[in-house]
Amino acid sequence: MAGFLRKLTINVENLSQDKCAFVFSGENFESGGWKDQRTQRITDFAALELESQSLFSGLSGYVVFSNTDHSQLLTMAFTVPITTAPCFSARCGASLHGKDLLSRVPDLARPGTGLRREAGCAWETQELTDEHVTVRLVVLPPEGAKLPEELERRLAKARYCRSVLTDQNQASTAPRMTFVERRMVLEIDNRSEENMILDGDFFDSGSWCGAKVACLETGKVSRLEFASDEVFRGLTGLMWFVSEKSLDTYFSLVFSNPLTTSATFNAWAGPPPAELLQEMWTAPAVPAKGVQVPNGQGCAWNVLEHGSVVHIRVIILEELA
Repeated sequence: MAGFLRKLTINVENLSQDKCAFVFSGENFESGGWKDQRTQRITDFAALELESQSLFSGLSGYVVFSNTDHSQLLTMAFTVPITTAPCFSARCGASLHGKDLLSRVPDLARPGTGLRREAGCAWETQELTDEHVTVRLVVLPPEGAKLPEELERRLAKARYCRSVLTDQNQASTAPRMTFVERRMVLEIDNRSEENMILDGDFFDSGSWCGAKVACLETGKVSRLEFASDEVFRGLTGLMWFVSEKSLDTYFSLVFSNPLTTSATFNAWAGPPPAELLQEMWTAPAVPAKGVQVPNGQGCAWNVLEHGSVVHIRVIILEELA
């Protein structure tokens, strides 16, 4: 009968502002409970261990932690049933979520499928078996705060939890979800000797805004526009052009304008980068202002606008890299 036991481990990483401690504030279990002793405090890290406590009912409930002045409430809702898929969601903010969140908690994604997020936190599945589920939960700092580089990149690609679509504000101070479109406008001034023909593109999120620009004519300025196309994701993509006649010179671009982190951009004219997709994930942040002339990349650019719309003018230099 041991095969009917269900366990849940929630590994909480606290990256909140000043890493303020969260203390236990409440719980409600429809079935199951804490494995041994209840976790009383979350500082930098804590592992919450929960399990079913009868053979046929699984684990279901929510737990709540709060900071010292109760201005931030961390709620984790979960179900790990006997016969159906385990579910998890979390919130961290000024509003209390409990039974309402538990009633619509979505299925957990499989390990390796990326982060899910909501305002104030993000999570991913680390282990998913019939008997044991392990979730990594990161409590996030306020928007704009510095994050570890890898986490910042992954957050830019994270999908919002499906339960956010049915969230009901519990207080006037609760944050409201609004769709803010992300755009990228690139003016390409082709000063090379040949037209550059679009040879390929890839979008992790977003797409062309309007018709594709198939040719960057020599001696002219071409306008490329891209936009996000999902409610909870920004814009991330890459593309490359090749010289029309000689077919031996490339113009390559990578860019992003995510919802929650800094926009990024990079470009090369001449030989293409060895791994353009990797360059997309590691591109540098778009500077607030100033002309950029990277050494050996065959092009230069100037940021004209920064924000929900990023506008950059790029020059393909006559003397290519």
